[in-house]
Amino acid sequence: MKAELKSLDLSSSTAFEDYPPENTTNFGVYVTATIGPLGESCGDLFQILVCSKIWFNHRNSSDLLSDSRRLEIDGPYDYCEIFQKIENFVASCEGGSWDELARQLSTKALWEFEDYGI
Repeated sequence: MKAELKSLDLSSSTAFEDYPPENTTNFGVYVTATIGPLGESCGDLFQILVCSKIWFNHRNSSDLLSDSRRLEIDGPYDYCEIFQKIENFVASCEGGSWDELARQLSTKALWEFEDYGI
């Protein structure tokens, strides 16, 4: 079983592809990815911190959801590059079940059902 990126959104009225960071080299934004099994219309929500290395290095680790759950961008903000990197990461995940895939995806993103049942 493989995973597929269905959509990327911000938690705002601005579409992610239209999001203009104030500073294109020093930015951090949380995006919500809808990811599901390849070829199916359904998907779960995963929250990902997308940030520049400069932005991340100026933050205290206690300010972040999780230090390891991020996508760092080397150069200036570029929506197409960010989308492609997330899509490539999602496509690289493979497992025997959706739960296994979701756990792989949760190495970079917070899965909506991660602590479900605890």
